[in-house]
Amino acid sequence: MPSLSLPSLSLALAVVRGPEQAGGMTGRLARVVAVGLAVGGLVAGCGGSSEPTGSVPASPDRTASGDVAPDVTATQDVPASEAADLPGDASAEAVVLPAQPVAWDVDPCSLVTAAEVEAATGETVTGTAEQPPITCLYTLDGVDVFVSVEDGEGRMGGPAAVYEGYLGWLPTGEAVEVEGVGESALYAPSVRGLAVHVGDGRYLAVGVNGGFSVLAEPQQALVEVANAAVGRA
Repeated sequence: MPSLSLPSLSLALAVVRGPEQAGGMTGRLARVVAVGLAVGGLVAGCGGSSEPTGSVPASPDRTASGDVAPDVTATQDVPASEAADLPGDASAEAVVLPAQPVAWDVDPCSLVTAAEVEAATGETVTGTAEQPPITCLYTLDGVDVFVSVEDGEGRMGGPAAVYEGYLGWLPTGEAVEVEGVGESALYAPSVRGLAVHVGDGRYLAVGVNGGFSVLAEPQQALVEVANAAVGRA
């Protein structure tokens, strides 16, 4: 994905309060923005670049004096087999989850204690709140740490959707693989989110919402929180 999308995504994710919103935007908007930018690139290419991007300008009509006539809009179609290789092609490989998501019937607040969040973050937890149906929120000084579990309902903000979105970011380095958490895990630093495949189709997402004055680089803290949850899976 082009880096242009990151500020917009980070801003949108920073102002929402829970992964039902934040995770969904992380996963789904990653692909929407990528496609939008790619399409925008194609339009710009056709209007202001000499590079071919799916259609090639036809030879312009000329006036009797030999000058190029204005408003020439005719184009010549390029076969799809040739257009696919032209600069600006927006195609991308599909991402595949490591396992089909299933419902994880567990109270997310039972997976991690406030003391474990404090130990992982070095911050004091001032409150814990359930955000049904899939999220537990731990309030710190200026930020929240969330723990969210997959319920198999195909939610836009569900952990499986978050994991899928991070998979799409791997080729550009906007997400990285993290070892030692569940069967597999992906971390996206720009949105401070960790998505975990616990195993057998169960997915978990943990992350930070709020300002960057606290937990600006929380990868290790989130790994510890996630491992506490996986330990009770």
